[in-house]
Amino acid sequence: ALSCDIPPLDRPEVRKALALGLDKAGLAGAYDTPSNVHLPLENFIPPLLPGFFPRAGGPAADPAAAKLLLDRLLSGSGPEKLALELVFATPRTDATTRFARELERQLAALGIGLGVKYLRKPEDVLGIRTPYLSFLDYNMDFPDAESIVVPLFHSKSVVNGRNSRYANARLDALLELCEVEPSWEKRADLFRKAEQLLFQETPAIPRSW
Repeated sequence: ALSCDIPPLDRPEVRKALALGLDKAGLAGAYDTPSNVHLPLENFIPPLLPGFFPRAGGPAADPAAAKLLLDRLLSGSGPEKLALELVFATPRTDATTRFARELERQLAALGIGLGVKYLRKPEDVLGIRTPYLSFLDYNMDFPDAESIVVPLFHSKSVVNGRNSRYANARLDALLELCEVEPSWEKRADLFRKAEQLLFQETPAIPRSW
């Protein structure tokens, strides 16, 4: 999850440029354990759920292009002066340590520094006022797109308020329609529209499933 209310990550184009520079297969692999292997994901809504919209492999990571974009978007400050915080929930584990090291390596190629912070309580993130990435190890309550998109991205969601703090009136309206739409076909179409909007806005970087 990206801190969408803190500059420069409050700008969708900066978030998309950052996502372009990251090798998600490498990040997913860094978080693997012998009993849990992660597959890179290009979607906010995972496969087998209404609204899933396949993206044919997704865009390949391009750190060089991402660095050029960030340099242009951040104008005089330049990406070499951008530093991010990576936020985890406690406790620290071997998997989170490996993930942090891999992300630090990838961001260094973009000229971006990375600090790591472990929070005792989820609400502690509200005290961070510098741009951050919040690692979300999130599970659905039930197998439906609503169980992912509403908690993570609706502007009034508690989970969103403790992570991305993303707010988009168009997305809110789509999700509120999904909650009352009785037709599965129409509901799936609404979720596809929500997925497309999230892909354009990039409030988070889908990693794996």
